[in-house]
Amino acid sequence: MLSATLFSAVSAQATDNLQFRGNLIIPGCTINNDSPIETDWGQVEIQTLGNPNTPSHEKQLSIPVKCPYSLGTPKMKITGAAHTASVPKGLQTSKYNEGLLIYLRTKNASDWVSYNTEQNIPADSISGAGIDKTLTMYASLGYYKRMEDLKPGPFTAAASLTLSYE
Repeated sequence: MLSATLFSAVSAQATDNLQFRGNLIIPGCTINNDSPIETDWGQVEIQTLGNPNTPSHEKQLSIPVKCPYSLGTPKMKITGAAHTASVPKGLQTSKYNEGLLIYLRTKNASDWVSYNTEQNIPADSISGAGIDKTLTMYASLGYYKRMEDLKPGPFTAAASLTLSYE
């Protein structure tokens, strides 16, 4: 009986000397092997840009991504200087003060990208099996001011794309 009492006292005073901790995460995808994705329109004649707020000179972007975790819903975020006063929303270029924009959309013709906010990627815009995927997007040129405000000369634009699954 004495041993039962002693065992009971020792058990009650035992502290947790085994502790465990960690943090579960979903890793982000690697975009284009961490290399820039460059789109070059070359020489574009100003008069071929069409009407204001209307994308033209569309180019397909097939972006390779590696996603170590690919369960659930794919989401992307494009971070950059955005022109949000019109629809579709555009990415500002180095000729933004003249009105030149770059429009981005997914594979769906009317699914324009929202900038600086996470959004779901439509199922038909991402393909592949396992960790190797391809994100299909389209980039177009456009303008929001008057065509005569556009002046000849080079232009650039940049943004950051992140992709993950939730």
